[in-house]
Amino acid sequence: MPGKPVIEIPQVYSMPAAAPMYVPPPYHYPEFRMATIFFRTAPEVLGKLVPAPLQPNPERLMGVYYSQLTVQVLRSESSYKEVGIIVPVTHGQTAGVFFVALYLDTTAGVVTGREIWGFPKKDAEITFSEEGGAVSTVVSRFGFPLIKATMRLENRVKVIRETPPQALFNLKVIPSVKRGAPPDVLQLTSLPSIQHARELYEGPGTLEFGGSPFDPLDQIPILGIAGGRFEVGDMTLDYGDVVVDYLAPH
Repeated sequence: MPGKPVIEIPQVYSMPAAAPMYVPPPYHYPEFRMATIFFRTAPEVLGKLVPAPLQPNPERLMGVYYSQLTVQVLRSESSYKEVGIIVPVTHGQTAGVFFVALYLDTTAGVVTGREIWGFPKKDAEITFSEEGGAVSTVVSRFGFPLIKATMRLENRVKVIRETPPQALFNLKVIPSVKRGAPPDVLQLTSLPSIQHARELYEGPGTLEFGGSPFDPLDQIPILGIAGGRFEVGDMTLDYGDVVVDYLAPH
């Protein structure tokens, strides 16, 4: 008589089934260090980057954040660097940000973020430095320089006001195994930003985009820097929701 299967397939959360890559949320980040530089771009660019029914902000703002993160999962911790390109958006009365592209220096973070929430993550080489009153990053991929950013910590905010949680929006795409078939998953997803800042600085920044055939960031015009902020705090990524299932019958 065959014995009981080692794995009960319906209970498996992630691949591979015999040894899942990651566990279900929530994921806790006890002390993130994150700089964000905001810039203005062309409205037609925002129209191409942001999927309906999200509405880009009328100020034509985008942002580049770069961070040093430590994530706690079960009884272990791991640290990595992450750089992302975002657009402030609204969905009805809900304010949030849409993620255009993200770069990480760890495979585990790339896979987890893409498969659960649809974060558009890729692997890259990333530097993150804090020295001389400035926070800087350089991102490159396949030998191509993609992002270079520096923010100066000129003004420390003494009274940090709690802001309402923002929604984090992603376009989650999982292709089909069949040739010429539509994606198996095409969804606009969201999750709440559960984040608390313990230190906050403001200051000017500089930002440059490079590009490659795989990462055409140089097609995003930087039409003026709108300022920067640097935060030290903690955050949690938990379950979210499907805002729009583009493949659902209407």
